[in-house]
Amino acid sequence: MASISSNSKGKENVTSNDHLATPIPMQSTWTPPDEGTVKVNVDAGWDFLTKRAGFGIIIRNHLGRPLFSEWRFVPSCTSAEEAEVLASLEVPKLCCLVWCTTMEIDSLREAFDRVVEKRTLSSTKVQEAIDQIVNEVTQAISKMQMMNTDSMDSCDHSHILAELKAKLNGVAPLNQLEGCQKELNVALSKYLKLLEKSFNPDISKAYRNVDFEASTINNIIANHFYRQGLFDLGDSFVHECGESDGSYLKSSFQEMYGILEAMKARNLEPALNWAAKNHDQLLQNSSMLELKLHSLQFVEILTNKRSKDEALQYARTHLGPFAFMHEAEIPRLMACLGLISPHMPSSCHQRNGRSYLRS
Repeated sequence: MASISSNSKGKENVTSNDHLATPIPMQSTWTPPDEGTVKVNVDAGWDFLTKRAGFGIIIRNHLGRPLFSEWRFVPSCTSAEEAEVLASLEVPKLCCLVWCTTMEIDSLREAFDRVVEKRTLSSTKVQEAIDQIVNEVTQAISKMQMMNTDSMDSCDHSHILAELKAKLNGVAPLNQLEGCQKELNVALSKYLKLLEKSFNPDISKAYRNVDFEASTINNIIANHFYRQGLFDLGDSFVHECGESDGSYLKSSFQEMYGILEAMKARNLEPALNWAAKNHDQLLQNSSMLELKLHSLQFVEILTNKRSKDEALQYARTHLGPFAFMHEAEIPRLMACLGLISPHMPSSCHQRNGRSYLRS
């Protein structure tokens, strides 16, 4: 039985014999700040019996988009108010961090915009130079074709080619392109330097200063061996590294490989038993695995035992519960009953059933 007491601030202290707080439904409306400003919200929770607390902080802009959030655990605290005070003391530091981060991002955005602008300008200049070259070459070709049409004798096109060369030298496309490309390279170089300055590429800076947990690494390695089906190797590793019994690690993988081996031998019972045991979880995940397994078993009964009555009874028992969720699948399976003949070889049954289910 839990008892609830309220204080003048509206905080509620909840105590119970099992140290579990009863959730109290609350409704609140968040009011966004003015545009160009941010709002900081702080809240804290406190356990009256253990004297432990936790608080959370979130900073949002005028659109309600979170800019920063953080939560912390307080191992010793005398009240919820004290926890909120501790949280409030963190606010100035977080606001400063958010402001600095925003300034860095703005600088990066400006540098990136300059790169985009230079790249667009360079691309435009390149296209203009190419269009001008194509235009001059096209005009030269037209002049040579006209000369060939007007004169039946061989024509000397050297003066046209010399004129084309002079025009291209006058355009000087390479000089234009080199200037634009140089400006783009300068902007890109500045942007990359700003990126390196803003974000430390040394991944070791992200490491936490904690003791190396050899047990965790050993469990990861052993878990890898068991996942690959290397149970003997996994057992040897667990034994040699001095870890506790690894049976809790490999039990699920042993079950999985046992199911796979049984399925290779056309025995679906282990898989069906596992699916029945995990029925609720499969439904929660919207998985069709259980239906597919029962469908395979239904076809197996129908093709190998050639018993329509047994197959129909199996369908009523195991496929019936799925009818309301999979209305299209069940009729297709029932239609397989019409494809089976007692005088037809088993291989033909299998081909007919499978081809119909694939259609």
